[in-house]
Amino acid sequence: MVKYNFELKIKIVLEYLEKGHSSNYLCKKYNIKRSGTILYWVKLYQTYGLSGIKPMTNHIIYPGEFKQKVLHWMHTNHSSYPETALQFKIASPSVIF
Repeated sequence: MVKYNFELKIKIVLEYLEKGHSSNYLCKKYNIKRSGTILYWVKLYQTYGLSGIKPMTNHIIYPGEFKQKVLHWMHTNHSSYPETALQFKIASPSVIF
């Protein structure tokens, strides 16, 4: 089950980008726990368009070599989990933990 539906994500991202509302304001308005969640949706939208924030239809199993490549890139570039997830188009940064 998807925690936040696609329509809500679009609404929030557009309010952030077009109306200039802060991520903290939007968290309070829509009862979202972390402003980082909204900022991640915005980055996904800016990087991949609408397809970036659409829910994944099937569970992806990543092969070991891919996981090693992701972790190596993350450590080499001193990147955060969200930045790394964006780089490799991984649906959620928590998949990397």
